Amino acid sequence: MILYKNRENKWIETDQLSEAINITLPKSYNSLRFISVVGAGGKSTVCRRLVREWSKLGLRSVLTTTTHILKEPGMPFFDNLDAAATFLNDKVGPIELGCERMISPSKIKVTSLPIETHIQLKEIADRVACEGDGASCRPAKFPNWHEPVFSPVTDLSIVVWGLSALGQPLAEVCHRPTLAAQYLGCQETDLLDAATSVKLIRGGYLQRNTSVVESYDGELNPFFETLSPPENTPYVVVLNQADDPEHIALAKEMASALTPTPVLITQLLKF
Repeated sequence: MILYKNRENKWIETDQLSEAINITLPKSYNSLRFISVVGAGGKSTVCRRLVREWSKLGLRSVLTTTTHILKEPGMPFFDNLDAAATFLNDKVGPIELGCERMISPSKIKVTSLPIETHIQLKEIADRVACEGDGASCRPAKFPNWHEPVFSPVTDLSIVVWGLSALGQPLAEVCHRPTLAAQYLGCQETDLLDAATSVKLIRGGYLQRNTSVVESYDGELNPFFETLSPPENTPYVVVLNQADDPEHIALAKEMASALTPTPVLITQLLKF
């Protein structure tokens, strides 16, 4: 299930995530090729769904990361741009691009290629979905001084939020709960609700004041330039895990509070 608001401000259901994103954005944003996905509660699912949808549309599609993600089983993998470009000359993919790192005999993670390669990546691919944040499998998150990691060629930022976090203690469902509690002025044992979720989404991503983390331990923060996307980059918020009418209603409440940022309400199954 994917819900988006049409031009008449009515919620419409579709089964295509890429279509919903295109419809919710102003028509001036018609060439969004590099999509950075941050937040918690479904980032990997969003990225994988997008590259598969794009490929079905005949678009050369690449899945990558600026942090680390689990390697996608069955998806062609490349660790250099030349090999990826050769593959994409004849096929649309999707493919996965990055550096392999063995975690265990049965688990391989993919880490980032140098961010400097992203300019060339945009030249060989029609669409790129880049996971740029980590949340340790929690449905909510407030970023630390070095997070997230936005590519400097980002055209669109998607912030994902897991609705299963609502009604649960911060300490149990939020990655970086101490930072989240400090920002909210509450205790880590306090329950996360729709209103506080909106505050964390705004303060951690949409309207983040990165000047407070411009320095770290008395020195310039080496990650400062990647804490935000390029200026004027549009955002879309995906409120995922809308698994029942109660959570759908809460998501619509959050969507109103997040105006004017476009919001999608989803129940996305993992690929």
